[in-house]
Amino acid sequence: MNHLLFLFSVYLCILFASFLASLFNRKNLEGYAPLFSTLTGVTFLVESIAFYRLFFASENTHFLYHYYLPFCYTLIALIYRKAVTKTWIKKALTVSVPLFLAAHLFLSVFVQQTDSVNSYAIMGASFLIILSSLSYFYDLLTRAEIVKLSATPLFWISTGNIFFYSGAFFLMGFLNYLMREELGLASKLIVINYSLNYLLYSLYTIGFLCAGRLRKSSL
Repeated sequence: MNHLLFLFSVYLCILFASFLASLFNRKNLEGYAPLFSTLTGVTFLVESIAFYRLFFASENTHFLYHYYLPFCYTLIALIYRKAVTKTWIKKALTVSVPLFLAAHLFLSVFVQQTDSVNSYAIMGASFLIILSSLSYFYDLLTRAEIVKLSATPLFWISTGNIFFYSGAFFLMGFLNYLMREELGLASKLIVINYSLNYLLYSLYTIGFLCAGRLRKSSL
């Protein structure tokens, strides 16, 4: 079996497990359950289509991510907007969505069209998601009440976001150059990307499943 096919298959399994965990424990995920289930469910669908096109149809998959990325960032921004308590963070997250959508549209039309990797847009989204995650941590740690971090779903999810999107930011910064000049090294970076995806959705799954502990501890 092609090693990339194997790595992608493992990734899909972990992603699907994360989606199932969001459904299984949705009653304990406060008001975020529909957003989390939608995010992981649509991500699984997009990645499954990419899996088929890449390994069985030998067709380009880049256009999928040009459409997926605006959806992904919008949903993540909405999740954090619901989670934080500070008004200025809520406003910043609200404003960031139309600004990112406009920038993404410009990049997809004039800079990196849908038949190429939208690396600049991915770097922009990664930067914004890292900021959103750090803002959530700041909001969480400055609240008056004591919060049990290990039983807080968004603590695990935000930790995963910071690790994954930090890696994605730097990977995308090198990817276009390496695909032109050092294809062998580019393939190794893809392996790193799969590893980051494993970590991201494993932490998402932990976050979804720990929500029940948070509810029990508050009773």
